[in-house]
Amino acid sequence: MVSDEKYIAIFGHFYQPPRFNPWILEIDLDISSRPYHDWNDRITKESYLPNAYARLKDGEIIEDVVNNYKKVTFSFGPILLSYLKEKYSKLYNLIIEADKESSSKLSGHGNAIAQPYAHIIMPLSSKEDRERDIYWGIKFFEKTFDRYPEGFWLPEAAVDNLTLEILYDYGIKFVILSPHQAKSIKINDKFEEINEKTLDTKKVYRALLPSGNYIGVVFYNKWLSGLVAFGDLLKSGELFARKLIESFDNSEKPQLVSIATDGETYGHHKPKGEEELAKALSIIDSYGINITNYSYFYSTYGASNDITINENTSWSCPHGIERWRSNCGCASDIRPGWTQEWRTPLRKSIDWLRDMAEITIQNIGPKVSNDINKAILNYVDVFYDYKAENVSSFVENFAIKGEENKIVDLLKLMEIAKNSILMQSSDAWFFEDIYRPEPIQSLRFAKRVIQLIEELANTRVEEQFLNILKDAKSNNPRYGNGKEIYEKEAIPALMTAEKVGASYAMRLLFETISKENDYYSYKIILGPYKKLELGRAKAVTGIATLISKITWRSTPIMFASIYYGWYNLHAGAKILVDQKSYIEFESSVTEFFNNGLLPDIIDILQKTFYPNYYNLNNLLKNDQKFIMDHVLDSAIIELARQYEMLYNNYLPVMEYVRSLNLNYPKVFELLLQFELEKSILEILEQEIIDFNRLEQIIQWSKNLEVSIDDLVHSLIREKIEKVLDNLILNPQDINSINILQKLLEISKGLDIPLEYLWNAQNKFIYLRNNILRHLISSEDYLMKTLIPQYKIISSYLKIRFP
Repeated sequence: MVSDEKYIAIFGHFYQPPRFNPWILEIDLDISSRPYHDWNDRITKESYLPNAYARLKDGEIIEDVVNNYKKVTFSFGPILLSYLKEKYSKLYNLIIEADKESSSKLSGHGNAIAQPYAHIIMPLSSKEDRERDIYWGIKFFEKTFDRYPEGFWLPEAAVDNLTLEILYDYGIKFVILSPHQAKSIKINDKFEEINEKTLDTKKVYRALLPSGNYIGVVFYNKWLSGLVAFGDLLKSGELFARKLIESFDNSEKPQLVSIATDGETYGHHKPKGEEELAKALSIIDSYGINITNYSYFYSTYGASNDITINENTSWSCPHGIERWRSNCGCASDIRPGWTQEWRTPLRKSIDWLRDMAEITIQNIGPKVSNDINKAILNYVDVFYDYKAENVSSFVENFAIKGEENKIVDLLKLMEIAKNSILMQSSDAWFFEDIYRPEPIQSLRFAKRVIQLIEELANTRVEEQFLNILKDAKSNNPRYGNGKEIYEKEAIPALMTAEKVGASYAMRLLFETISKENDYYSYKIILGPYKKLELGRAKAVTGIATLISKITWRSTPIMFASIYYGWYNLHAGAKILVDQKSYIEFESSVTEFFNNGLLPDIIDILQKTFYPNYYNLNNLLKNDQKFIMDHVLDSAIIELARQYEMLYNNYLPVMEYVRSLNLNYPKVFELLLQFELEKSILEILEQEIIDFNRLEQIIQWSKNLEVSIDDLVHSLIREKIEKVLDNLILNPQDINSINILQKLLEISKGLDIPLEYLWNAQNKFIYLRNNILRHLISSEDYLMKTLIPQYKIISSYLKIRFP
């Protein structure tokens, strides 16, 4: 062993709160995250993606792009990983690839470590829920990274001995804690008190547990971590690297300098932080200092001393774990003068409901499952991916044979267990008030648990839950208390089969759908349905069967919807009792519609479907956007026609104003902008682009000082990326090279920000690194002739070439 072995490890905890609707498992459009779909989408683009394509720069010129995940220790929340797998599969695969590559380089020790499925404060939860949450996190890790985890991140680093005992029993080798969480250290067979100032975080330790077992502990450098998360250390990669390197001492023993922060620090909390991280890692590499991960260092060198931990402590609350159950003062700085007294009744209500959920599980479980507790643990195989075959396999293994009628009840119990844990997510207590998205999300999970308990146990629990929750008062009087917030925000989120059917009926007005469709967490099998049209008005009536992919519950419904212009949409659905009642209803709607009696149709919808009668305001934002996009399509066509006519009518006077060198009135500018953008889009959408005409129009817009909209920018970006894809397949295609060069010239002429071409830069660097450099080194004659053009292209993208 080399005497001066120095190692640096940087840990990022990547996590997002659960944001999906508990009934349909989808994240709805969130207008607070504009221009993105939701906060997961926004933070992915600001942090998770940039860290997979971090720029190494020399000034403004990009030297290379690197995957930071290959050099940092990281944990990803399982719910976040599921989101990335579905929405950003390429990024998801890059994260897995980073773990595999690091594992290959570091003797089988990958960069990824595990964390629980849900981000609950372990010491505040029951033993059963801790075991389930930890097990689910481990199984998610195994399914994602194809190996068993060595290390484990505890949410908020909240720890007690019971949690560590559970982790030990599951075979976890070590956890990550803050130095203030060490209580005592064993020196010469005797435990002595220790604190964060006297603990040497360059070593790793073993925590002695009450059972006599041990689990490893890596303590991060709290001071350095604070400078990264809350200070200015990420403003300079050089300074970041220097601070890390200067943290070693002169000891000849192996040393680990490590920091731990939220992964979102790099890019989201600290814009461009991922670039400074990449630069720091590159500098550390150049000094010959080992960049490692926790698993490798712990496995290679083992623990230096035994310690005991300070129980009921965390990394984000100086008062222990009070931030998640009392008015401890944490988050009071967000809104001075506000209190967090609401935390205690929210905690009490959620804990009470958690206990009621467990009673329901244990009472009903033996009636529907051959091993209810084992079934709950293995339910992770289902919600990791709600495929029909996964549900079928689970039912085969854990349902009581010959009791097929109880399968739905078994699956409902599983959802009680899952949502009961999700409603305990730490985010609900973290911030300044109960009227925030995080507590509201917790209350939605609670509503799902309440609904399922009441369906299965035939007992009312909502009233008692709300009786506790009503004492959780918002600091803002307009929002009232927890009970009122629950009624305003949680109950309307409930998606019954009837509400799903009514939403689906509205979509049927605007699209043709096949007989079987997936719609959120349902499979919908359409029966007979009729579509009516009269001018702008439309109506649909029909029958369908909704099958929940979650609980396998099958619900036959009848539905109807009507649209009579702009935002005037109404729909309803109810459980189908018999065919006769539907036939009579359909006949009435058809007669009223054909006679133009639209108000009568609305009246019959209200009477037939109440209380499951809805208008556009009652839909999820995703559905609202889908419908309004269709509604506005015709309006946009009509407006475009009007703009065209106005432009042609007023063109002579506009030209005359220009000839006098006078400024256009604002309304003329808008007409010009519309016409110029329309002309540019028409040219770009042609198979062969007329670049001469395009340049003339762009020059005209610049002369007139007319701005061009993002829609044009987006189309140019798409064209550039498509040409780059072609060049990756055929790098010597002269026509594609010419088109790319001209598109980039146009882009520069329109002052399109380079941030718009972020993905194009990634593609070009891939082309350069993996294809062009090889061709250049092979002294290919044609390639030599193309180098000048590729240099021009790279200069537009601000990328070093070759």
